[in-house]
Amino acid sequence: MVEAILSTDNGLVIDYCPVNRIPEIQGFINDHWRQGHILSRDSELLRWQYAFPGDMTKLSILTSREGDALTGILGLIPFRFCQRGKSLPACWLALWMAPQGKGNKLTGLRLFQRALAQDRSFVGSLGVNEDTYPVYEALGFDIRKSIPRWVLPGSSEHAKSLFGDQAIVDGSATWRKHQPESDQSPIRSTINLIEWNAESVERWDSAWNEYFAPRLMGPWRDSGYLRWRYIDHPRFKYVVRFAKDSVSGAVSGLLVYRVETVRDHEAKVLRILEFLGSGPTGTELARAVVQAAESEGVAFSDFYCTSTSFAAPLEEAGFVLEEELGVSIPSRFQPLDWQSTSLNGTFWASPEVAEDSRSFFQTSDFYVTRADCDQDRPN
Repeated sequence: MVEAILSTDNGLVIDYCPVNRIPEIQGFINDHWRQGHILSRDSELLRWQYAFPGDMTKLSILTSREGDALTGILGLIPFRFCQRGKSLPACWLALWMAPQGKGNKLTGLRLFQRALAQDRSFVGSLGVNEDTYPVYEALGFDIRKSIPRWVLPGSSEHAKSLFGDQAIVDGSATWRKHQPESDQSPIRSTINLIEWNAESVERWDSAWNEYFAPRLMGPWRDSGYLRWRYIDHPRFKYVVRFAKDSVSGAVSGLLVYRVETVRDHEAKVLRILEFLGSGPTGTELARAVVQAAESEGVAFSDFYCTSTSFAAPLEEAGFVLEEELGVSIPSRFQPLDWQSTSLNGTFWASPEVAEDSRSFFQTSDFYVTRADCDQDRPN
């Protein structure tokens, strides 16, 4: 049981939020973050995102109070961090709000300090407010001002249905240049894609523990994590596929994506959330993405990842880094948001794990995607 922290500064109390105060949290989000934000009106999504491990009576959201007045919140999304085969306690930070006002007692910093004071080996955040960079920098976080994003252009017809004149005026030539050529020729491969079921999940856990985990840094992506993040998501429907070698029977890769219809448009987009596979496996996974994009008639497909090495099979299939397109590509679609295109992130490892977080995460093995933290949800 986590005990409340009583500050010596005139009774500021920081503790986790009881579930019976969800309406208050939602009102705070609406008033101090964005009016009508999805988390201010969808309590089921809020409960799913901030479930407190082992205790259904509270949310994993720290609150600060002076008396009964709510003065700030900080959401913590707990998970296990993979450090090349080691499973370590970790959390993502989100919903960090502490409005400035009369009598403010550095509430935001106190909430942040409370989060770091707990026994966690990794703390990270995606989609952070740039105004908070000095705080992260002072605490030794690795700051990524722009996480790489790969884009696969759809047909000009489908792109124009989304971009309108922008695709014609700003970048139609570039867009056409990078459109993948449809390849209907059969490819001999021992790799088959299989759906989520009891057998494939068991094979994935074996592959994760024996092959992927010892080579990766990032969330511990066993079947329990995949089930929570994708299968049991309360709002989005994800396609989860494992790559299986028909000769050995072993699972050798993972693909997760979803297709979304843009609000107030007929256009669709395809977003990849997981792409783990190299060699023939990576080729088959990328081919499956291209085929899905063509069959769905999407305007474009995209993939965010901290490491460029994981996107190599996608690049061979026609994906390019966003900046190479020369066209502004929105990243939120309910509704279409032209203001939000890039994604940043901050990452910290405890001193027991790394002497310097800034250098610790500078490795091609560090695999974090847009699905992590709370960056793939309705607007």
